[in-house]
This record gives sequence, C-alpha cells and structure tokens, in this order.
Amino acid sequence: MQASLPIQESTPIDSKLLYFNEGFHVDHWGNLVCAIYIDLHHPSPRSPIPLLVKGCRLEHAIEHGNNVKITTPKAFRCQGENLIRDPGEGYFSETRVLHDAIDDPRDMERARQRNQDLNRAAELTGFGWCSSTTGTQRTVSETNTLRYTPRGWLFCASIAPTTPEEWSDWQATLDDGYDHVSYIYRPREFARALGSMVAEQIGAQAGMGPMTSSLPGKASHRTQHPLQIVFHGPVVYVDDVESWLLGAKSEDELFRRSVFTKGMSHQAQRKYRFMVCADVEPEHDCHLLRATPALVDTMTGDGNSIGPPGFPTMESVEDDSARHDDVKPNPLVGHRMWFNLVGAIREQAEQPGAIVRPHRLDSETLPSDFRIQTAAYAGVTALRNKVRDFHELIDETEERRNAVTAAAWFAEQDIRTPCETLEDPIAGISISEDGFILVHISLHEHPEMECRLAVAPSGHSTIKMEKGSRHSVNLTLEPFCRNNVGEKVKEFVECI
Repeated sequence: MQASLPIQESTPIDSKLLYFNEGFHVDHWGNLVCAIYIDLHHPSPRSPIPLLVKGCRLEHAIEHGNNVKITTPKAFRCQGENLIRDPGEGYFSETRVLHDAIDDPRDMERARQRNQDLNRAAELTGFGWCSSTTGTQRTVSETNTLRYTPRGWLFCASIAPTTPEEWSDWQATLDDGYDHVSYIYRPREFARALGSMVAEQIGAQAGMGPMTSSLPGKASHRTQHPLQIVFHGPVVYVDDVESWLLGAKSEDELFRRSVFTKGMSHQAQRKYRFMVCADVEPEHDCHLLRATPALVDTMTGDGNSIGPPGFPTMESVEDDSARHDDVKPNPLVGHRMWFNLVGAIREQAEQPGAIVRPHRLDSETLPSDFRIQTAAYAGVTALRNKVRDFHELIDETEERRNAVTAAAWFAEQDIRTPCETLEDPIAGISISEDGFILVHISLHEHPEMECRLAVAPSGHSTIKMEKGSRHSVNLTLEPFCRNNVGEKVKEFVECI
C-alpha cells in the first residue's frame, strides 16, 4: 500500500534541507499517521541525534505513565519561565524611524491648545502653574509585523547535552521547579506514537489522506483516511529571524522555517520539536494526552531501563513553603451601606403592593464588588444629572453644550476611581463658563483636606490636593493617559 501527502508536487524544496518521509501506518481506527523528519541545518554540521532530554517536575514524568501536554505555538508567548516563554513565538515586530518632524506648524498649534487647556484647568483648581511650549519634535516611525504561527500543537524536547558546560547552560533555561530529566531514546518512534495518540484521543487533525493499493497483478484502488502528520526535528538558531522567514520561497518552506527556527538568544535550549499538524486553527491552546505503551517504550533504554547510566541528573528542588488558600473576606460584612440597604428593603417590603421581597438577604447574596459598583454609580449619576440640567438651559449655545459633553466624558473616567477607593468622595460638581468640569472631592476622615479636579473639553486636566498651607500636590492628566485619581488622593493622604 502507498500513501501520499496532500502537498503540491511543484512545491520547491531547498536542496540543503533534509526532508525525510518516514512512512505511513494505518491504526486500528483507520487513521493514517505519518511522521516526517526535518533538519534545516547546513549539511556540514548535521549529525545523527540519538537521544533527547526533557526537563520537568517528577510528578509529570511521561515515562511514569503521566499525561503528555501539547501546546499551540502562540501559547508560548505568555506561558513558562526563563527561556521557555518566548514573546516572539510566531510573531515578529520591527519599528523603523522614517523621519523627525521639528517645530511642525501643526504640532505647534496642538501644543498651544494643550497649554491653553492645562493653564485654564490649573486656574480653576488654584494650581499655581503655567505651561508653555517653545518647540516641538515628532518622530514618524513605521512598524512591520509578521505573524507566522503554524496551525497545530508543539511538544518540545532538547538534544541531549554532551559536556558539563552544555548541561549547565541547558538547565539554566528551565523553570526553577523542574527536578527531573526524562529521556527519549528513539525520537522517530516517539513522533509516530505521538501522532497515533492524537488521532486516537482527540481525532486526526490534518484532514483526509489517500492510500492506494499496489499489489502486483491486482487492480489498484484508493481509499481516504483521516490524516495525522507529525513533523519533527532540531531547531535552527539564527540572528535575524524575520529575514530568515521572509527568505522562504514557498508557503510550505515558510511553514517549515516557522516551526523549526528561533532566535540566537534561545540557543541554550537545544530544542528538538514535534509539530502535530492541524488543517484549521485549534480551538484549544493545549491538550493533555494519555501516554500510550508505544510512546513510553521509546523512553526506555537497553533492558527497559529509564534514564541512561552515566548521565548527570538534575538536583532536586525542595520547597517547604506552606500552601494557603487565598480567601479574602467579603467587603460588605459589617459595612454601613449594607445595614442601610437591609433597612431600606425591609421598609419597602412592608409597603402595600410591594412586589419585591427577596427570600434571603445577606452578604452572600450580593456580588463581592457591590460596594464599588454602587459608589461609582452614585458619583457618575451626580455628574450626569449636572450635565443634563445644563443641557436643559434655554440660553446655552450648541458649541458650549458640545464642550461640556466632551469634558464630562473625560471627567466620568476620572471620578470613577475616587468613588471606588474613597468613602462618598464627591462633594460638588460645577461647570465653568468655558465648558470645563470642576469636581470637588472631600474625605470624611480628613475634612481639612481640599481636592479639586478641573477637566477641559479636550481631556487635559489638572488636580490639586492640599492640606493647610504646608502640604500640597499638583498633577496634570493627558486625555488618553489618565492616572488613577483615587489612588493618587489616597497616596497623598497616607504621606501626610
């Protein structure tokens, strides 16, 4: 029987590339499983790879019957420690400066408007500060992004180090908690067993593949089978990953390079990858597969021993730290707002025609962030009522209405955080004749403290916090880079 890969025959393959189809087999469920070895290295340093290693925690050792975890390439951008995490996995970004604009008239006008808004906001809050701009400089840059994440899942091992220095460098790339080394004696059989496990446990992921009979003297016929392909081989490390990938002459070559290429900063990993291919983007970033006897058998040496004699082992990492459940108490317990709410609902329930009477009302029936949501709602509602009343004034111009609406949008973002951080902080809200929103913030625990926030229609804002004449802090806020006003007020209180 013969089988063929669903790859176009016209696809060019680099003559220096070692691309070896290790054959097909059909499992008991009719899945067609294929393993293909790839080595992108130049032929001169290429050598046989008889042994792989994988660092892990002892309780996760595959040879002891534990699960095998396969993970999508993109998941490695944010998972793992040390060199295991790679923000550039399947993603490359490069920024180039095109030119610098110095004292551009448009930039100078924007700076003038910004200074005007900040100076007016400072005036409204009593902030003794004046801003001016004598020159501007703007850098114009271009960012090129290349996404080349292949579809499928990875299982990563490493080429076994051969010297004490290589062992030390390799161990430094692993998570601190790893205390065990697993050995893979027969990588090619491991790849085939891994492909069979995927096909059997989560279903073949590479579409359909044909198989044609080739018995002498017999008419040939073709059958279609669910297909699972596993590419495996060593990773090549290059200085310029983007140039190396863009040098691919076909889509298939780009796929091979994207799977088996990493930057030189990860060279100490000595990676050897198994790529479980999929014809569509995976729905899940990882799968846990049951290790089959066929796969475990590839991890035993002569005499079915586990771990090669004479190889160094990793030192055990002991962690005596106790584990504690991070349970936080409900913030509503014993809170004044809670008792007020209970009393209000009981009073409402006693009224004739009451339609709402919960069977049970205690801290467990309310969301944990109830106080924060309620406080923020009260502050935002006060601001919106003020703006609504302003819009109902007959003699206001459309231009001023628009200015107040714009300023209120930014002010709403600013007053949410004080409401969430402080106890009933909004003491008053007013609107200036030029459309600025002025918010007065008070602290019940520190009545001597004054805090004023002025917000311009452009979003530029200033905040002044003072206690008497000896303690004062002034801050400015940019339109789309807002500080947490509530935290800033809290920090000021703690400092004094």
